[in-house]
Amino acid sequence: MHPDPAQDASLTLPSRSTRQAPRPEICAKVLDFEAARRERKLTQQQAADELGVARTTLLGWVARAGGNMLTPAQRAFFESPDGVQFLRVLLVAALCG
Repeated sequence: MHPDPAQDASLTLPSRSTRQAPRPEICAKVLDFEAARRERKLTQQQAADELGVARTTLLGWVARAGGNMLTPAQRAFFESPDGVQFLRVLLVAALCG
């Protein structure tokens, strides 16, 4: 009987979570990723490894954040943990008011 290669691979690969990270956490990781690339000149992979997030996941988050009609100043605020919290408060106020 031959060993199953899928089982062998599962022993060496890290487990992947299907849980979506909270939005403020995503925003903070994107900001940290961009800062590590800009200020410390890390490669995408180095920055991703340091943050403990897959490089492709981070790139997806960065693309989503950049794919809106916001000005750079608006993006800086609304794609930050404080901006996300403000949007939640605003949404609750709009729904309850």
